[in-house]
Amino acid sequence: MLELKEKPVISPVSRVQIYSYGEVHDTPVFNTETLGSGASINGPTILIEKNNYNRGLLQGEITARNHLLLTRRVPLPARQT
Repeated sequence: MLELKEKPVISPVSRVQIYSYGEVHDTPVFNTETLGSGASINGPTILIEKNNYNRGLLQGEITARNHLLLTRRVPLPARQT
């Protein structure tokens, strides 16, 4: 496994307002093509990669092989039937 000495500084390409789960969020927008290995981003965020977005439930990380790894960090709310 490749180990990085320091985490890269990550700057969003823009910021937008999104409405999710009953709240408005000031949301950073990142282009995954400009993120380097080891980049780690907590949601809510918009990750531009074939129109995928993260609404706060996931953490996005760019791996050493430049893959986007999404990990659930907040459980989904129970569905009402």
